[in-house]
Parts: sequence; structure tokens; C-alpha cells
Amino acid sequence: MNAKPPISEKNITIISLAFLVDTFVYAAIMYFLKDSIKPSLTLEINNQLYLLCFIIGGSMIATIRPLREKIWEARKGSITSVSMFCATMMVMTMLAMGTVDAIGIGGLLIFFLTGNVKLPMILLALSFAGKLFYFPGAEEINNRKQQINFLS
Repeated sequence: MNAKPPISEKNITIISLAFLVDTFVYAAIMYFLKDSIKPSLTLEINNQLYLLCFIIGGSMIATIRPLREKIWEARKGSITSVSMFCATMMVMTMLAMGTVDAIGIGGLLIFFLTGNVKLPMILLALSFAGKLFYFPGAEEINNRKQQINFLS
């Protein structure tokens, strides 16, 4: 009897899509609430703040790749089943998508605190781009499978 693994490639894709869609939910929240937000923080949104947000967001996106690779290298030798492979891919995906999602959540917080829409939308766009970059496509999954002899 072949039992389905609790985590499958399809589950990984569905969760990744949910992370992509949540960016649009954040944008919709900002769009519908933009006229009703009363800023509780008077923050001058200037070029230095934009630059700071880009540096922080960009560094978050850039530092995830080495962490994902360390997880992969640490776990790939002990992967003995499809279920373990999918669990490892799920951990790598959740780490990347969750961390990059923090950029969008930060934008949403800036929106609620300042009422400013421009900077939060830019952060949402940066978050969305990072999620697309780390989206676990079929090619990545197949490449990782090939690194494990019994799955190829």
C-alpha cells in the first residue's frame, strides 16, 4: 500500500502561491484604508529612509540563499524518502518566503503608522520580487532531486 507523503511537491507549490497572494492582500488593505488611516507617527519620508528600506530589504533577500543552501547541504545526506525530501524543501521554502514576507509586513506597518502609501507599496513590490525569486519551481525541485540518487 502506497501512502501519500504528508508533504508533497504540490503542497510546497500551494504554500508558495499563498505567500505570493498575501502581497496582494496587503496592497488591497492599504488601498481600501488609505483614506481612513490617521497617522500616529509623523515621519518624514525622505530619500535616506527609502535607501535604508532598500538596503534592509535587499540584504534580507540576499542572505536567505546561503541559509537555504546550508540547510540543503546539512540535510541532503540524510534524506532517505520522498517524504523527507519534501519536508526539507518545505523548510527551505518557508524560510525564504517567510523572511521575504517580512519586508511586505514592514511596509504594511509603515503604512499604518504614517499613512504614507508610496514607501509601503515599494516595499510590497520588493517583497513580491523576492518571493518570485525564491519560488520553488519544478526546475529547482528536479535539480535537487537529482542531487539525491534514489529520487532521480
